[in-house]
Amino acid sequence: MQSLLPFGSDGFNKSCALALVCVVGAALAAGLTMGLVSIDPMEMEIIVKTEDKDILEASAKEKLKKDQAAAEKILPLIHDHHLLLVTLLLMNSIANEALPLFLDQIVPSWLAVVLSVSLVLMFGEIIPSAVFTGSEQLSMAARFSGLVSTFMFLLTPVSWPIAKVLDHVLGADHKGRYNFAELRAIVSMHAGLRAGTGEEDQAVFRCHDDKELGIICTLQPHAFNSESVVIFTETEDIPARSTKLKVGQTYYTVPCEPWHMDEEEAGTDLAFKLYSHRERKDEHLITFKPGDLTSGVFRLQERDEIKIMHGVMNLTHMTAQEALVPLRKAHMLDANSKISNESLRELSPASRARAGSRGRRSTAAGIPGSRSMPGRGASKLKVHLGQMKF
Repeated sequence: MQSLLPFGSDGFNKSCALALVCVVGAALAAGLTMGLVSIDPMEMEIIVKTEDKDILEASAKEKLKKDQAAAEKILPLIHDHHLLLVTLLLMNSIANEALPLFLDQIVPSWLAVVLSVSLVLMFGEIIPSAVFTGSEQLSMAARFSGLVSTFMFLLTPVSWPIAKVLDHVLGADHKGRYNFAELRAIVSMHAGLRAGTGEEDQAVFRCHDDKELGIICTLQPHAFNSESVVIFTETEDIPARSTKLKVGQTYYTVPCEPWHMDEEEAGTDLAFKLYSHRERKDEHLITFKPGDLTSGVFRLQERDEIKIMHGVMNLTHMTAQEALVPLRKAHMLDANSKISNESLRELSPASRARAGSRGRRSTAAGIPGSRSMPGRGASKLKVHLGQMKF
């Protein structure tokens, strides 16, 4: 018959404490395995080399500093992927195998098996994995970087040979840099190819506050953040009507809570403030009086620098056929016609920069910057028509 340690004795308390240490050790090992091994070294290098001058919001700059400090601690650990993986798995195995030995001294064998399985599954696997891969993944991993380094050193006699065998059989993990195709794909993802083309990238005006706080509320949740750039525009069903905002003009947003909703209904995805400058200072805030803004659509725009990068990288595979428009598809205007708001509205947005002059089909006249002309008093502009010979 199995002899158990008396309840409350020194041996009983010691076994309980050691069992608790095993559960905590298993939890740390499992959480760090998920939290550290899943971190990409390239992402850490990007964070370390990011400059805060490209970030406007103070809270974002502070978060960047914390992430950079965490990344600098994590990078030495994840540099050798297999050595880190083997070390953490050894830690987890040691804790899991030792737990039943201590439980067997204070509870019956069948209960020791049940407790070891349930405790390890819930408190040693599920909860730690969720915590270490959550929103605070970097800070949690950096917090235990010293402990991991210590165990990597202590377990080197066992983990190092296994890691080297894995390197030889499977190859060294993680590539160095993105190749051109991958880099072009990344730029394409951020180039805003979808920006302004779907309902998720635009917000329909609903109302604004009556206290000149500059709060604009939308009919549906928007996708704007404190670094978003939008333009004020219109659709077929929703005209743009404002005495303070210009159609096609670029503005800068900062999400805020709606002023007309209860706290239960409020959310920063239903309202925002509009600024005339990217620095978004108080003097740049645009406020509205009754009648200043009654209708319109705010459409998300990507930064011009990103679009330029995408365009330059696409030149590698671009052909003349893709870059040029056949003359038969160009919208032709009479050589003596006047450029006005009315004539430009007749042209589709895509054809405004491809308008030609009738009279000589061997000559096509481009209209530089015509996409932004309607909101700038086109009747008062002197448009220079640059001619291209075909």
